[in-house]
Amino acid sequence: MSEDQVPDILFSVVPLARFLYFTRKCSGTSYESVSQLLQHLEGQHGLWPRLEGAERMEDAAIYACLAPLHTPVGPTLVVSEVSYRPGSGAFEMSAAQLPQFVANHRSVFKEVLFNGDVLILDTVGSVLVVFHHEGVYSSFDCKSEC
Repeated sequence: MSEDQVPDILFSVVPLARFLYFTRKCSGTSYESVSQLLQHLEGQHGLWPRLEGAERMEDAAIYACLAPLHTPVGPTLVVSEVSYRPGSGAFEMSAAQLPQFVANHRSVFKEVLFNGDVLILDTVGSVLVVFHHEGVYSSFDCKSEC
């Protein structure tokens, strides 16, 4: 999907390595893959809150539940299931574009956003919000927890 096909959402597709670079830059810890990062995070915080009924909720409703965890202040990177498709990667956008990205993900990519693991990284605030495919979620201060 090219940017010129999506005039109302301004984002760039960047390699997943860029996402991992920012997690390393924020935390000082290097991960080989997004899966390795997720495995590390799954052991953090003990019990993650469950979003009951997440599998029946629209993306906007799930995002509304996650948004109070952290409001991005700078460039934001999003990793979703679509990120693993050939020719795709992490989605980079301004913090202001994130709500529009969430709202339009299904129509643009023909797939809901929160159907698997979703990671939202505020590259300036160094906060990572994670929605896990099992319907649990959490946020992490990458300076101390990632």
